[in-house]
Amino acid sequence: MPGMQPAMAFVLRFCPLLAVAFAHGGFQSAVRLEANMTLLPQSSWHLGGFCFGYANGDSGNDTKVGELWIHVQWDGKKPLEKNGPVVLAAFDASPESWGAVKDHWGEKSCEDKLQAATWVRKLGQFQYWFRVDVHQETYARDWHFALLTCGPATEVEQANMVLSVEAVDGALAVFEPDMAFDDSSCPA
Repeated sequence: MPGMQPAMAFVLRFCPLLAVAFAHGGFQSAVRLEANMTLLPQSSWHLGGFCFGYANGDSGNDTKVGELWIHVQWDGKKPLEKNGPVVLAAFDASPESWGAVKDHWGEKSCEDKLQAATWVRKLGQFQYWFRVDVHQETYARDWHFALLTCGPATEVEQANMVLSVEAVDGALAVFEPDMAFDDSSCPA
């Protein structure tokens, strides 16, 4: 499988689920990507992703098409922000972002992946739960999510971490880790 490093001690699992969410005043379906892993230095994990639609011209200035809730559970002895850095990165399906790293995922450096990413968040910097609004207005496309540890071995504590990325609104499709590298998951 592309991007898999054999020495990594981690388990990735894909958890589709039906959740009750009272955002926007109602019941809605949510899908989640969840990774349970031991952090390793200079490593990357493709977590899977979601397809989001786009805001058409009728929506005025509002280009929000989805909402993500991200939760981190860190079991290390030192604070997560003192590691690495440990980064959650999102890559849209454009040639400049996902297209720049997908074919050589396992060979690209952390810096190359960060440079190609559309959105980056250092984990543990402010809080262990946060919300992200997804905005796009050109076309429906996949968003790939990855966890990156960019620091040397002396700066990354090898402890357990659970990361969940939940699309509580707007996801048209979801795909598993190390899937949809070349094909879109978006409905035709």
